[in-house]
Amino acid sequence: MAYGSPNTQRLYYALPWPLQELMTTAAGLRHRRAAYGRFFDAWFRHLQQTQFLSLEEQRPKAWERLKDILDYSYRESPFYRQWFVRNGVHPGDIRCPEDLGALPLLTKEEVRRNELGLRTRPFLEGAGARVVHTSGTTGKALSLWISQECYEREHAYRALHYSWAGVRLGQRCAVFAGHPVVHVDHRTPPFWRRDWTENRLLFSAQHLFPKFASAYAEALEGFQPEVVHGYPSVVSWAAAAVLKHRPGRVRPKAVFTASETLLAPQRKLIESAFGCKVYNWYGNGEHLGCITECPLGSLHIQTEHSWLEFLDEAGKPAPRGTPAQLVATTLCNRAMPLVRYLVGDVIAPGDGTCACGRGGPLVESIAGRVEDYVVGAEGQLFGRLDHIFKDAKAVAEAQILQDRPGAIAIRLVRRPQYTERDTDQLLAAARFRLGKEFRISFDFVEKIPRTRNGKIQFVRSSCPQTTSGIGLCAEPF
Repeated sequence: MAYGSPNTQRLYYALPWPLQELMTTAAGLRHRRAAYGRFFDAWFRHLQQTQFLSLEEQRPKAWERLKDILDYSYRESPFYRQWFVRNGVHPGDIRCPEDLGALPLLTKEEVRRNELGLRTRPFLEGAGARVVHTSGTTGKALSLWISQECYEREHAYRALHYSWAGVRLGQRCAVFAGHPVVHVDHRTPPFWRRDWTENRLLFSAQHLFPKFASAYAEALEGFQPEVVHGYPSVVSWAAAAVLKHRPGRVRPKAVFTASETLLAPQRKLIESAFGCKVYNWYGNGEHLGCITECPLGSLHIQTEHSWLEFLDEAGKPAPRGTPAQLVATTLCNRAMPLVRYLVGDVIAPGDGTCACGRGGPLVESIAGRVEDYVVGAEGQLFGRLDHIFKDAKAVAEAQILQDRPGAIAIRLVRRPQYTERDTDQLLAAARFRLGKEFRISFDFVEKIPRTRNGKIQFVRSSCPQTTSGIGLCAEPF
């Protein structure tokens, strides 16, 4: 699906769309084989059986998993052996959650510098693990090793979440995410490709032109998905298209959103267009933290997924309803365990229980990951541009600036190893997402200004179409 090498990408885009669908379907088959094995089956059965356990029943099990990960990391990871010793702590000293404060927070920069040392001895040869790349929204690329069990478990949690809406993986699914299934410079429908293996219709997020809204709506009506899945900003664009061109004629059972903050106006628009509930999901590329919305609208922390801490600016537990930095420790990934990892997202913890009967602590709100769109010269919208920086290890920080449609400036803080070749690769990655007509320049700086809460705003745009986020008005076309 054009995610492979440059040669694979060129081959894919050179093929007619029926053969592109063949490649998309083959990619779906590879994904299904990788994601739905024995670990998936075991974890899905387990999660179905334990989802209604009380917090008092779930918490001790999670604590035992945490203790096991700490012991394992100390034994098998050179980095953690030195880390514990340097801080004068032994895993046996961690006897209660409060004792975790004796260990420092692990930053993204430390992970980047110590990639090999963080990997554990049983997985050094790569067997039983997968490499994933993540950049977050600041352009800071990370390469992480994820155990096969951890990888399949993530899909088991997704299957559990789907089950809350009465749907299952494998039912007809319309996907609005970052799949570059149609070349960005292509200008005639269809802007979607079928993955017959996983029964999905993958829509391009790079062709959100007002003039193509009716084509998207017509494709959705013809496909009649049982579930819609994707980024809130792209799904809300599709919802607006349906409301304008095919109102009441696309009726999935549920919509699932992830990877961006779901804003209240977006939720209202999506639910109005599709006539069903939106289920929000929080997760990340590090596979640290899983927060799922139930049918009653509560946000549940999946206790056995990761050990989560919500800390204020002083590093103390944040009170209910207060936006806090998320700190997470894996309870599963033995290939490259991350302990007290500073995720970089802002979440407000809640309290109490939910009438749905599911256990796990509640979250009041997820405040991180609000992204503006970049707008093209013809009014098309481009989002989730952090993909540009996924392989940019020579970039310390990045930001995208836009003051007029069809042009951006990429502001970069370079690492010492940065060369002209990195600029060329970034330009190629940006063109891959934005198209050859987009004007792209680079601005090299020593530091990128922070917002009031100390974070980098990934996209800074003064274009009217993007300042409030797509989907916040009922008539964006």
